[in-house]
Order: sequence, then C-alpha cells, then structure tokens
Amino acid sequence: MPLQQFLQRIHDDHCGFLREDDVAELAKLDRLHQLLVRCGCGRFTCAAQDVKHFIDLIEKAGTEYVRDVSLLSTDPFYQTIKKPEHRSPFPSHCYQGDFESPSDADPGL
Repeated sequence: MPLQQFLQRIHDDHCGFLREDDVAELAKLDRLHQLLVRCGCGRFTCAAQDVKHFIDLIEKAGTEYVRDVSLLSTDPFYQTIKKPEHRSPFPSHCYQGDFESPSDADPGL
C-alpha cells in the first residue's frame, strides 16, 4: 500500500491514531515518519521506527504509561487532503437563537 493511501486510511478509520500494527506498517513505508507519543505525564515525537523501542522502555520502567500514538497535527499529509467545508454545528431544524439581541454580559447595558 502506498504511503499516501496508508495515511488516508489512518485518518479516515482512526482519526489519525495508530495501533501497534499500524506503527509497524508505517515504519516499513517511511521509517523516519514523525509520530506523536502521548504518555500520562508528557509527550514526545519520534520516528516511526523508534516508537516500539521507546514504548518498551517506558513500560519496562513501570513509572509511566503510553496513552496513544498519532500523526502530528503538522504532518505534511494534512496539507494534501481536502478540507471539509465549514458547516454550522447546529442542524438546520434546531433553534439557533436571536443573535441580534444584546447579551446581559454586554458592558453597554
């Protein structure tokens, strides 16, 4: 599977988060691809080829845990995908309020 297609699958299926087998696959496709590893009390970035090594060290120490592994928000992949058009967070049938009325928090009141 080509790298771009793999990253698209990770984005679509897992919102950018990787499982252990995904990290291994990414390391085969692009061993230096940077990933974010989030732990209980911190986070770090490292190459896909090094993720397993660092997770093993963290688990062996037993004083910390790994929460998840994900693509960086600055990953070049995100520059290549089509961004969805902005939509209102409210469905059209929901009352969205009268935004012309001043707020009681308005300092002019």
